Amino acid sequence: MGDKTAWRVKAKARRQQHDGVATARSESIVTHLHDWLSENVAATVVVVFDPLPGEVDLAPLHRSSELLNCNIEFALTRTPTAGFDLTVHPLDSELEHHRFGYRQPVAGARRIADSEIGVVLVPALAFDVSGNRLGFGAGYYDRFLARLPRANKIGIADYVVDGTLPNDDFDVPMSHLATAEGVRAVVR
Repeated sequence: MGDKTAWRVKAKARRQQHDGVATARSESIVTHLHDWLSENVAATVVVVFDPLPGEVDLAPLHRSSELLNCNIEFALTRTPTAGFDLTVHPLDSELEHHRFGYRQPVAGARRIADSEIGVVLVPALAFDVSGNRLGFGAGYYDRFLARLPRANKIGIADYVVDGTLPNDDFDVPMSHLATAEGVRAVVR
């Protein structure tokens, strides 16, 4: 399976098959993320995501009073109605349901500048060991991550393939992967 379309079919099928273990996997990944953020990050914005079915639920992480005491501000992206440029807003903004099924800040919510973002927790259908990401194919995250060259990009990796996922020049690799085994820097 070389092309992204075939990999997406495979990853979506795997996600449906493994949906029953998602809770335990989520808890382990969140625990490792909490520890990593506590040890490596202070006074920055951490961008999270509202999970789609089968994705890791990060809610226990951004509800952590310990992390909030480290001056970490959690934020959420907003998908535009036209175009591809995600915007970032405080997580405590008023939320609305997006047509793709997740919650996002309402239009007009206070924006957070890219320069304030230190960490992005990135969802995907799959990652490979080199930090390449297989998303749903619209390109929103690739455009967003390209705007953040200094931010830590942590792939929330409940599925890591042993080989190499197909990738294009515009794909932005992760700096770290968070798995049920821990958070590790990606070696390229």
